[in-house]
Amino acid sequence: LNFVFLSGNMASYTTLVHIDEAAASKIASFVAKLDPNGAEAFESEAKALISKQNTLAFIDKLLEKEAHIFALERDNDIEALFQALFSVIYTLNDDTKDTATVIRNIVRVVSSDKENKPRVRLNVLAVLFNIIFSGESKSEVLNAILGYALATQQTNLVAHFASKVDEWVSAWNLSVEASRVLLRNFALVLEKEGDKSVAVKALVKYFQTYKNETGNYPAEVEKLIQTAVISAINSPLDAFGDRIALLESFNAQNFSAAVKPLVDLLKIIVDGALPEYLAFQSANKAVFAQHGLDMEGLERGVKLLTLSSLAAQAADKQLTFGAIESALQIDAAEVELWVIEAIAEKLLEASIDQLHATVTIHRYAHRSFGPAHWRLVQQKLRVLRKQVAVAVETLNRNKTATAVSTN
Repeated sequence: LNFVFLSGNMASYTTLVHIDEAAASKIASFVAKLDPNGAEAFESEAKALISKQNTLAFIDKLLEKEAHIFALERDNDIEALFQALFSVIYTLNDDTKDTATVIRNIVRVVSSDKENKPRVRLNVLAVLFNIIFSGESKSEVLNAILGYALATQQTNLVAHFASKVDEWVSAWNLSVEASRVLLRNFALVLEKEGDKSVAVKALVKYFQTYKNETGNYPAEVEKLIQTAVISAINSPLDAFGDRIALLESFNAQNFSAAVKPLVDLLKIIVDGALPEYLAFQSANKAVFAQHGLDMEGLERGVKLLTLSSLAAQAADKQLTFGAIESALQIDAAEVELWVIEAIAEKLLEASIDQLHATVTIHRYAHRSFGPAHWRLVQQKLRVLRKQVAVAVETLNRNKTATAVSTN
């Protein structure tokens, strides 16, 4: 698919007279001949509409032969014919209701068949996208392209255009509602492609559009929130950024009773400790069963994440076996195995001292970065400043002593 991002204004006209009327007549003659049955009458009616300068009716007339156009043997001929047909759109003023109506009619007709030449139809929609200039119409056609790709298993052809969505939303000056539709459709396409991390990013932008609204989310939005939260709960342990961004995109006051427990569970995974998870697990067994959540697997994940948090809090970069045993609620004999597992999950880089029953932390993963973490950074900076001050003072003292000794 060849999407071209067009900006600026194009000179717009109101009648066929201002373009090549002969070319429009040739299009009518060509399309008429595709269906020998009634060809003469069809051509006569189409040319009469040209004479009346009725562009809207002329395009609708040609669209009646959609099946015959798509029956052409060469796909390139189909696309070229539609491109010629689409050029007629701008015999109307780009800002009129009629222009939008023409575009919607074209989209409806082209996308109505999901079986006959779906790849060509998707290309035709892309040609239409490239030709039109109105931001509102571009967004409508793009949504149709995404919807058709979803319906015809062609999402691989359009998923990579998600990287342009911010640019398009801004350039087209879309309303909040239009932006929501586009973001939601891209999220569905990305999810279909299995790119869950990028899909979550699109959904985060979508949910952010509801951030300042009061009252509960609309039902269709809550459904997407539920899907996104469950996906985040089941995401890899090191998907810290995606989980945090998803939580921060929500309006915490807007959740229904059905969704709130899932969000609470996600909060625990993001920044909670094992006791919080165990308390939630005990009180919400039905939630795990209802949504097919792996209770034991999540407990393992929270234990490993708790160990990562414990490492982050170790001021001297050392943890005792006892501290790990207590935080993870495990037997002493299991401590080394859990540390090794955390290393394997890339949550830690550490070395184990069996003789002294300690773990030295070389690196740890940041689960989140909130006020508590900023306080910890401030503490470490204060210590670092003191160490630097002592080092400078020592250097100055040594310089002074050397100068006195020389004299």
